[in-house]
Amino acid sequence: DKTRSLPVAEFFAPMATVQPWHDETERRGAERFQNLAAKLAALDGALAYRQSDGPDIAVSILGKDPAGGYTGVRTRLTET
Repeated sequence: DKTRSLPVAEFFAPMATVQPWHDETERRGAERFQNLAAKLAALDGALAYRQSDGPDIAVSILGKDPAGGYTGVRTRLTET
C-alpha cells in the first residue's frame, strides 16, 4: 500500500507559501490555498492522505467536523 498521511499544513505548504517572485495572480492563488488549508486544518484530526506515487497522485484530506461526522475533499495531483 502506498498511502502516506501528513499534516494538512505540511501538505499545503508548497502551494500556500507566497514567494518573493510571485506576481499578483500567484499571490492570490497562494492566499486561496491558505484559506482552504485553514478550514481543513480546523477539522479534528485532519490529515492529508496521498494514495499513490508517480506523476498522477490521488489525495484525500479528511477530519471530523463539529457534529462528529467525517468530512473533507478529494483531488488529484500531477507531479513532474
